[in-house]
Amino acid sequence: MSGPEVTEGVGVSSGTAAGLIAFLDHLIKRNEVVPTTGSALRTGCRKVLDVEPNLSSVDIRNGDLDDLVRRFYIKYRGSIKDKSLSTYEQRFRQSAEMYRKWLNSEDWRPASARRRQVPNGGAAKPDPGRSKPAAPGGIPASGLPDPVDAGPAELPSTDMITYPFPIRPGLQGKITLPEDLTRREAKRISAFVAALVSEDDDLVPEDGRLANTTSD
Repeated sequence: MSGPEVTEGVGVSSGTAAGLIAFLDHLIKRNEVVPTTGSALRTGCRKVLDVEPNLSSVDIRNGDLDDLVRRFYIKYRGSIKDKSLSTYEQRFRQSAEMYRKWLNSEDWRPASARRRQVPNGGAAKPDPGRSKPAAPGGIPASGLPDPVDAGPAELPSTDMITYPFPIRPGLQGKITLPEDLTRREAKRISAFVAALVSEDDDLVPEDGRLANTTSD
């Protein structure tokens, strides 16, 4: 599935859903947010906005986000777990709020990202090199705030599920994985587990007992 269409040439300050996606792309490219955080936000937005065929026609600045979310739930309820639906909604709403604040030249970063920490828990000293926020009503000439003012966006933690895993008769382990595990992640986990093997397979048969390697 290719997802909703993003009209070519739509500016980041358009106030549309296409502008929202462009905004997140810029945050990632300029290292304004941790790449995995930005990617998660963008994925959540595109998932919710999949109910709209053309993102350039969706008004994020003044539009009805509740209606978008309502139609998103109707479309995917039953095919996506409720917890995942909620996670996508939270990421979409957070992204939209960040975007609206940025459009209004407000500080779009979460409060936790604005707090700069120094070793030993001391208070951060003002950095004379930090650029000042743009005046209300104006968009920074660079298109986005200076990187030193940025911080990672807060996301709801990924839901984890612990699965019982029968290793061999009489021995059962557990493995904890994200609810929305991807195929790529599964392959990486498989390769990691394979690297942990410390015995030759021919010495450990399926019943879990060591084979007798001595001659009669």
